[in-house]
Amino acid sequence: MNQYMEEALQEAAQCWCDDETSGKQMDPVLAEAFAKRLAAWMETAAMMSRNADFFRDLLDQCAVHLGRGAYTADYGTVMSTPVRLKIPELVAELAAAKTKRCRSMNDNILAFPPTETMTPEQALQSALQLAEHGGLQNCLVVGYDSDGDLFIRSSRMDRKLALWLAEQLKVYALT
Repeated sequence: MNQYMEEALQEAAQCWCDDETSGKQMDPVLAEAFAKRLAAWMETAAMMSRNADFFRDLLDQCAVHLGRGAYTADYGTVMSTPVRLKIPELVAELAAAKTKRCRSMNDNILAFPPTETMTPEQALQSALQLAEHGGLQNCLVVGYDSDGDLFIRSSRMDRKLALWLAEQLKVYALT
């Protein structure tokens, strides 16, 4: 039975006490049917209230980490409780600042030339960085997979260009 049923039954019975309905005879079956629906709505409202409290508490916890800005109203007054409406804006500002810092840091990263000790991941990452900055027109990836089978991938090129690149690799390796 719904935990709000008893309260809902009392509310339904009160309907026959209102001025406009006090002259009507109470119908217990109708009162119970109404109370069941009312109890379901009361349970839904209580659950929504608990959820709102839960998410409000999460926002308040975030506000603590966001600092004074999360407590300052638009007109400059510092409130004792968070101005929850400002939290998404403050998070967006932090995310933008972090992105800017990361881009700035990436500008200072130097790509070292390939070495004999590079792992496949390092070699591919190095090529990917070069490609992202427009430094590669075409590429040919050659290696062995974990079973020892030859692995070949290329960008938009036909076999003729792939063979020419392989010949250029041979010249590079021999000099």
